[in-house]
Amino acid sequence: MEDARERLKETVVVSPIDGMILEKDVEKGQIITSGISSVTGGTKLCVVADLTRTFIMALVDETDIGKVTEGQKARITADAHQDKTFEGRVDRVYPKGQESDKITVFKVKVEITGENRRLLKTMMTANVDLILESKKDVLIIPDEAVKFDEKDKKSYVQVLEGGKPVKRPVKTGLSNGFDTEITEGLKEKETVVLRASSQSEQHTLP
Repeated sequence: MEDARERLKETVVVSPIDGMILEKDVEKGQIITSGISSVTGGTKLCVVADLTRTFIMALVDETDIGKVTEGQKARITADAHQDKTFEGRVDRVYPKGQESDKITVFKVKVEITGENRRLLKTMMTANVDLILESKKDVLIIPDEAVKFDEKDKKSYVQVLEGGKPVKRPVKTGLSNGFDTEITEGLKEKETVVLRASSQSEQHTLP
């Protein structure tokens, strides 16, 4: 009787952590093997995840990994929620790189810190922007509008004055890879030329 009670007690499987079942690999009535008695390590019953914290594994090119540090702020977007932005911070920078498409990249573990983090599900595709520095209320123009004069070693733009492009030196600040901050040389509402050609595009500063 004691042996039967002990065996009955062992039929209840308790998870070592609180969480949600992500995978269930067995069905009721299925015969399983013990991890103690089987050389194969036993039968996997399920996968349980603690969803109180949410992380994203990002891959960063080796040319940029030197700019990434633990605690750095991050901004995350997901294809499933294109109208939302998620806040995060770098939790860990892995010390060993790996090859991806013949390029060396490093894993960066980013924790989602915003209250809406539960909208992100396991295995979703996400884009991570790591914030090196930020400024508010600055004047920006597209990167392609900024040129560099090799002779004078200065940056400049083409500004429309009287319907004609005029070269004007400028001082630049931060860049996000798409737009560049202009700290001196331009004012709001001025129009800059993006490409100097017969089909030049114009961009009016907001």
